[in-house]
Amino acid sequence: MTIRHHDYISYSRQTLISFNPPEAVPRQVNFLIDEAVSVGKGANSTISYLHYFLEHHGFGETDVHFHADNCGGQNKNNFFLRYLSWRVANHLHRTIIYSFLLAGHTKFGPDRGFGLLKKAFKATYVSSLYELGSVVETSSSIGFNKAQLVGTHDGKVIVPVYDWSAFLGQYFRKLHNITKFHHFRFALDEPGIVYYKAFVTSEEQKMNLLKKATILPPSDLPAKFMPNGLDAERQKYLFKEIRQFCKPGTEDRVAPSPDLNILPET
Repeated sequence: MTIRHHDYISYSRQTLISFNPPEAVPRQVNFLIDEAVSVGKGANSTISYLHYFLEHHGFGETDVHFHADNCGGQNKNNFFLRYLSWRVANHLHRTIIYSFLLAGHTKFGPDRGFGLLKKAFKATYVSSLYELGSVVETSSSIGFNKAQLVGTHDGKVIVPVYDWSAFLGQYFRKLHNITKFHHFRFALDEPGIVYYKAFVTSEEQKMNLLKKATILPPSDLPAKFMPNGLDAERQKYLFKEIRQFCKPGTEDRVAPSPDLNILPET
């Protein structure tokens, strides 16, 4: 599976992040994140979207090899290593390998799907989150791109974001100098252990990420983040500057009157 950091499109309220199933499966799942339900672009968000992807779009795989680009804030960080170790320790996978592109290499699997999406987006007048989802779904003749809404215009959360950093920080330690390494490995028979190396041909090193070797993290999910929704200033901007460009019938979804006070649903 491949993990792509956030890509941006020129629409007023959305960002996008993509996950690819195994190469044998011609499908890419694109998470569409409306500004009303966004809680930021850091590790907590990316891990939560990956967690949802595995739970709802996975195949029940026991052995996984993830490929990711070198985006330190979202993919290549200790929080992600802790999350993968957590998955293995809780028997969600038997083995996990996590590999990164070398610095300077930025093109890989998800770029194909995103290229199709951008081509379709440029040729389509998109005026709402749902229309964007339709563009994603129809951007390939074989249905390669799939859309997954993270939430809706009115703040309803579909894909929750969890506080993985605080939760996992209770049980796991840091692997220092993580940016020097490109390959990480976890195995069910060694919970908490990460094997890591700089290159494919390098000798593996080993570290126990657990703060206490006898205490494994529970399978419980962390606390959820509640999105702040659109603040008054942002709502006024959308209403004043964007509403005039919306298709008839989509104005109140994309740029409603500030008096409606768009906040996330609890």
